[in-house]
Amino acid sequence: MFEELIKSFMTDCQSRNLSPKTLIYYRDTLKMFHRFLVSNSVEKLEDVTSSFLKTYIVECQKTLKTGGVHTRMRGVRAFFGFLERDELLEKNPFNKVKLPKINQEVQKVLTYDEFKILLSMALLGNNPVRKLIFTLPNFQLVLSIDETNCRLLW
Repeated sequence: MFEELIKSFMTDCQSRNLSPKTLIYYRDTLKMFHRFLVSNSVEKLEDVTSSFLKTYIVECQKTLKTGGVHTRMRGVRAFFGFLERDELLEKNPFNKVKLPKINQEVQKVLTYDEFKILLSMALLGNNPVRKLIFTLPNFQLVLSIDETNCRLLW
């Protein structure tokens, strides 16, 4: 039953001209979800509840980081959205499921003073920074970063 629904979903994705990498992502994600369904003896679509999906999230959290769980569940959510849109499912159990929160790490950036030091090294003397900056065709980009006070990730 689920194999046929997955095939229908993949056909829909192909008809929408999604990229080959997206198709591979959906195929692999749904293959793992299908394994979980089989291992939990779920045979009917109606047996997939929001509670069951949350159990799957917890199972994924055992082996994946939060971002990986989020990615995997987005594929499953797309599948259930398709089932609902094509009226193969009356009620989408994913409507009651929130994906895990992803903690955003603060990325280290150069301070303005650090950037000024870097820029002065690029403009003066014979050093590796100068050689790097002046061999790149983007020296004007470096100057515009200075003028606009953009952040540079370290």
